[in-house]
Amino acid sequence: MVECGFIVEENTDELSFLKFRFYRGAFSGRNLSLILLPTRVCNFKCVYCFEKEINDTMTDEDCKNILQFVRREIYIRKPEALVVSWYGGEPLLAFNTIKNLSMELLSITKSSKIEYEAGIVTNGYLLDENIAQELVNLNVKLIQITLDGPAEIHNKRRPLKNGSPTFHKIRESIVIAKRHFPQVEIRLNVDKENADVILEFLKEADWLYGKNTIVRPGRLRDYTDECFAYSSQERGLSANIYEDLYRKVREITSSKDEAVDPLFPSALPVRSFYCGAQTINTFTIGPGCRVYKCTSHLNPGDEVGALNPDGKFTPNKNFINYFFDQHPCEVEPCKSCKILPLCMGGCQVIRKKCKDEDELKAAICDHFWSLLNKFLEKTVLEQKGCINERW
Repeated sequence: MVECGFIVEENTDELSFLKFRFYRGAFSGRNLSLILLPTRVCNFKCVYCFEKEINDTMTDEDCKNILQFVRREIYIRKPEALVVSWYGGEPLLAFNTIKNLSMELLSITKSSKIEYEAGIVTNGYLLDENIAQELVNLNVKLIQITLDGPAEIHNKRRPLKNGSPTFHKIRESIVIAKRHFPQVEIRLNVDKENADVILEFLKEADWLYGKNTIVRPGRLRDYTDECFAYSSQERGLSANIYEDLYRKVREITSSKDEAVDPLFPSALPVRSFYCGAQTINTFTIGPGCRVYKCTSHLNPGDEVGALNPDGKFTPNKNFINYFFDQHPCEVEPCKSCKILPLCMGGCQVIRKKCKDEDELKAAICDHFWSLLNKFLEKTVLEQKGCINERW
């Protein structure tokens, strides 16, 4: 028990150790990670969108500043890789910007002798064979496309701005993506409106699956009043429903010709921090070279700084808050929680939205406790030889 770390010396300050591990991870890192928003414009009008409509697109000057920033950061930090994720708005509305920046970034990383990795998060509506192949040629290896279930539900929740349906075009785009990209992720947005129909939809939608494809349910959060996500009173139940749904989705997809997406142990890592927003070397950059930390915090006032023409990043007080404000090792109930190493406080954005400990428990804690309990149950059953299916 002592060798495995279950029992520690009486005077061991485990919170200080966790805090040390947090800052060591937050202020180191082998990669320079950029989430680039070539445009804030979107062609969809999703009922639950938490981003305010901002009609901004990167200019040529913005692109020059970003490239100068990358050169500067590579020179100073000497990362092993540059990892880029294209985001929006809808990034494919600014495909030429993606193409031009990607060619320059590939050239910079090649001359700097570091790796270059890229992915894209898109609604999929504008994807065609030519764009898909061009993206792959630009080293975009992963594409994520979102669905909300069957056509009648998806079209109501994710229409074009003019109200036109999008389901069948996105279905075509998913088939195209599977032909071109090494990795395809299908995010199925789930809330109380569509949870009951998702499983039947997955049983019938054989066109979703492939050896390079992973289908994942994703819980919607109540960032807006329009969102159908579980209310504060019901959110605790939603954690249980989500974990149960996830497991049932795994049962369905494991019988299909799909890439393996094990729920355990990857869902329960011992973390240094919760997400990349809490690391010094992760930047979300939008039009105007405004810099953010979190893709769920992209509205006016959420900026953590800006890029100067010389490529230097100038932070503001929001930037410092991501590392020091309400640190989970310093505030209750987190610092007294037995599973703090598993969640490290959870999503900082969600945690700040919670008005009290009950809301925090329902929004974050129940999810991790539910995962832990299911993990322990599965481990015991496996050791007894009772189960051997993929979870």
